[in-house]
Parts: sequence; C-alpha cells; structure tokens
Amino acid sequence: GEQKRGDCASGVECFMKQYDVSEKKAIEEIQKMVANGWKDINEDCMRPTNAPMLLLQHIVNLVRVTDVVYGDDDDAYTIPLSLKDYVTLLYVEQVPMCE
Repeated sequence: GEQKRGDCASGVECFMKQYDVSEKKAIEEIQKMVANGWKDINEDCMRPTNAPMLLLQHIVNLVRVTDVVYGDDDDAYTIPLSLKDYVTLLYVEQVPMCE
C-alpha cells in the first residue's frame, strides 16, 4: 500500500495504530463510521433548516464524489484506473436523457 510508495500512512493504518487493532477490524470500524456518516447526512437533509436546498445539494454531491474517489481500497488520485469506468460512463457511453 502507501508505505511501499513512500506515502504517508493511510487512514486504516492510523486507525490500527491508534486503537491497536488488526487491519480487518480497522476496515470494519471505518466502514461503520462511513455508514453512520451517510445516515447523519440523509437525516439532516430531511430536517427543516434555514440553509438553502441548493447549498445542501452541493454538500451532498461533494460527499458523493469523495465516496467515489476514496470509497474503495484504491485512491483514485494516485491510481486513476479505478475511475476509468466512471469517466467512460460519463463521457463516452452517455445515457440519453428523456425529452
């Protein structure tokens, strides 16, 4: 992973060290944190707020993009092939919109 390339420690590695747990346990706990974060975001978007809906949509979309980029084991910025299918779907094999 990151250490082989000389990069900084990953979130999983930091979690393992901080809580003295195995890699498997760290991944499970981080996945729980992500799932709970999505629940919080969805619940908060359903509550009345003074914030404009457009602002909330931008925030949720940013989280969605972050999930696509970092959601798998590979970081899509340093391993761009993991985004290849998304880019192909967006720009090459576009789905026609209803008229």
